[in-house]
Amino acid sequence: MTLEVVPGEGGTRWLRVVIGDDGHGGAQPLEGHGLAGLDERVRGVGGRLDVWSPAGGPTTVTATLPLPTVPAHP
Repeated sequence: MTLEVVPGEGGTRWLRVVIGDDGHGGAQPLEGHGLAGLDERVRGVGGRLDVWSPAGGPTTVTATLPLPTVPAHP
């Protein structure tokens, strides 16, 4: 698992979370499965979920989530 803060447009910042496994691949965010629920939650906060899962594996899931803006101190 990796975590990183990445810059966005207009001074925004994003948290990128990357998780991988050593499975057999074929994972998809289909309705009724766990990845679909995760995708829904990530989109609900303005983020994005990417699933890369080729046949034979491994699977990598990347969630990119908006971080709140930090007010500038005077």
